[in-house]
Amino acid sequence: MDTNSDGNLDTGDDPFMPYYPGDEYVDWVGTTIDHFGGAMPPFLENSLPTPNQFAFLLTDPSNKLGNLYGRFSGDAVHSKPMVICETAAMYLPHITKQASQLAIKQAWWEQAFNVQGDSASGPDIFKHYPNIRALLWFDIEKVEATTDGLVADWQFSANKEVRQGLVKHLSQKATYGKAKGVQYWKMLDDMVSQGHGEACSRQKPKFLFHSPPPLPPPSHPPLPLGAFLLSPPPPPSPAQHSSARSPPAPLRTPVPAGCDDVTPPGGWSCQQQKEWGKCSASWMVSNDWCRHTCGQC
Repeated sequence: MDTNSDGNLDTGDDPFMPYYPGDEYVDWVGTTIDHFGGAMPPFLENSLPTPNQFAFLLTDPSNKLGNLYGRFSGDAVHSKPMVICETAAMYLPHITKQASQLAIKQAWWEQAFNVQGDSASGPDIFKHYPNIRALLWFDIEKVEATTDGLVADWQFSANKEVRQGLVKHLSQKATYGKAKGVQYWKMLDDMVSQGHGEACSRQKPKFLFHSPPPLPPPSHPPLPLGAFLLSPPPPPSPAQHSSARSPPAPLRTPVPAGCDDVTPPGGWSCQQQKEWGKCSASWMVSNDWCRHTCGQC
């Protein structure tokens, strides 16, 4: 929206206020902050996050109007609690000669979950952004259109080394202010095992479960120092309901007679691949996927 009426849509226009209904209607604000490989799509690199990348994406110092945290959570006017609705670092399993999965994701969580003081990697989250009250890790593996159809692994839970590394990091105690000496982040399983069950989710916004509880009224009680959830994966496809004893499908499936479509792994249909312009992609052609839909019979 051209909010400054200069005839252009650019960084001089306000991306938020035209759509902000008012403080009386808003209890939380949220955003997504992810690390992709490379500077511009298609993202085809396993590259490490740059120092301060999480904080830069959160506050966008190059564009004052685009600073969501500063304008709605860190200011004295709105001061809304913020949830990072999705965060993760992407790893491409098919690319093995660059940064490792552990190195990429560790570099990311050391920024996103840093409560150990300012460092070369990034600022202390609690010290500089105390109104960030919860983060949800995007714990899923999926085909990304921005990676030319390659499978992107955003998970931390599927790899033992990565999972143990993140859990260890989250167990660290904060070093600043009222959080000093306290384990700032609480994981879902920790909260459940300590008896913070369904009753608490009805009374306080503790973010115990895979989906957040109903938004609290403006006069909600104080929130816990921090919370950490696992983002739920999408519903399984019909193919995933097959017996656990069934052998996995081979990566390359022989093309049936009659040039019927063979859908590539990942759950996306041939029609979707065509709409995304993937019919001529080398990985589609070399595997004889979607030949009928793509007109390659």
